[in-house]
Amino acid sequence: MNKMWYPLKFKPILHIKLWGGLNLKKFCNKPIKGKKVGESWELSTIENNISIVKNGSLKGKTLTELLNLYPYEILGKNFVKYKEKFPLLIKFIDASENLSIQVHPNDSYAQLKHKQNGKNEMWYIVNAEKDSYIVAGFNRKLSKDEFLEHLKNNSIEKILNKIYVKKGDVIYIPAGTIHSIGKGIVLAEIQQASDITYRVYDYNRKDENGNLRPLHIEDAINVLDFDSINIQPITYEIKDEGSTKILRCPYFSVNLISCIIGSSYYYKNEDNNFKIIMIINGYGTIENEQFQKIEYAAGDTFLIPAAIEHFKINSKLKSDILEIFSE
Repeated sequence: MNKMWYPLKFKPILHIKLWGGLNLKKFCNKPIKGKKVGESWELSTIENNISIVKNGSLKGKTLTELLNLYPYEILGKNFVKYKEKFPLLIKFIDASENLSIQVHPNDSYAQLKHKQNGKNEMWYIVNAEKDSYIVAGFNRKLSKDEFLEHLKNNSIEKILNKIYVKKGDVIYIPAGTIHSIGKGIVLAEIQQASDITYRVYDYNRKDENGNLRPLHIEDAINVLDFDSINIQPITYEIKDEGSTKILRCPYFSVNLISCIIGSSYYYKNEDNNFKIIMIINGYGTIENEQFQKIEYAAGDTFLIPAAIEHFKINSKLKSDILEIFSE
C-alpha cells in the first residue's frame, strides 16, 4: 500500500448556461459570482474540461496525468479497460429555467459519428421547487411521422412524459430517451464520459447574441427510442443509516450512503475498484488508512483511488452521500 493515496478532490469546472442560475452556490457551495451557472463538472476527462486535483500532495495534477502515471492505483481492476479515458462524467446541474428537450446517442451511433462514447445517465434530485418536473420518454407510443408533426406544430410538449419530482427522487435516462430537466431543479448527474447532445426543441429561445440555438433533428431521429414511454422514478429503500442500492447498469452503479449525526460508515475495498462519492448534504470527514482526515460538505465530490483499501466516513451532521463506481 502506497502511503501517498488519499481521497482526491478536484476543482469544479463551472459552465455558464442561459438556463442556469445561482443555486449551485446555495445547495452545492460552488464559487459562483453573479453568473448564470448551469453545470459544475466535478470529475471529467472530456477534452478542454480536464479535472485538476485541488487537495493534498497531488494538488495541481490533472486526472488525465494521474491515469497515465498511476492507472492501476487509480482504477484497480479496470485499469486496462479505462486507462486512456476515465469512464464517467460527474456533474451538479442547476436548471433555473427549462433545459432544451433533447436526446443522447448510444455507443454504436456515437462511435460511428463522433468516435466517442454514447451517453446513458442518471439523475438524483438534490432540490426541487414546488411543481417542478422532468421529462423522460413519451407519454404514449407514437410513430416517427407523428413526432415530426408535433415538432412542426410546436406541440411536442403534448406527447412528453412529465414526472413531478422531489428531493431524493432518482431517474435513469437510457441513451435514446427523449428528456429534459424542468426549471426549479438542482440535481446530481452521473453519466458516461460523453458530451454529445442532440437538441430537439428549445422553446424558440435565443442565445446571448440573439440567435436561435441550433437543433439536431436528423441525428435525434436516428437515435430516438419511440418505445420509451411512461418512465417512472426508481424505487429504493430509504434508510436512516447505512448503504442502499439505487442502480446497477452496464455503465455505472450507484448506492446511497446515509449517516446520522455522530455516526461512522466503514468502507472496505473488496473488489479492487475506484469509488466516487458525491456529498448531497451534511458535513464531516473522510478518513483514510493513515488516519488522515479530509473534511467534506454538501456539494463536494471525491475520487477514492482503488489503491485505498478502506476508509471511514465520520458524520458531524446528517449526511446523504452517493457512492458511484463502474463495473
